[in-house]
Amino acid sequence: MHIDAHRIYVHAGLDRGIARDAQSEITLLWKRYPKGDASGFEGRHVVHGHNSVAQGPELYQGRTNLDTGAWRTGRLVTGVFDDATPGGPVDFIVVHGPAQGG
Repeated sequence: MHIDAHRIYVHAGLDRGIARDAQSEITLLWKRYPKGDASGFEGRHVVHGHNSVAQGPELYQGRTNLDTGAWRTGRLVTGVFDDATPGGPVDFIVVHGPAQGG
């Protein structure tokens, strides 16, 4: 997990109602947000992956899912963030490579 002034970057997610320092490793590595869940965490935007969406990224008011299943789709998306701008990415870098199928 990495935290800046506006965002929390985490592999999978965080559970609301549980303090950041009390989050379990299982949650940080394996959480899946319900479809359409737009919540952030403690006033910060959550940036995560783990739940691949080939047509992603998924952008919500309080969170961004950057996982596009690049190993399978051949499409890697990286978010570009501005330290002076709260919320989600200000831009994206998209790299296309060979898809592995599956």
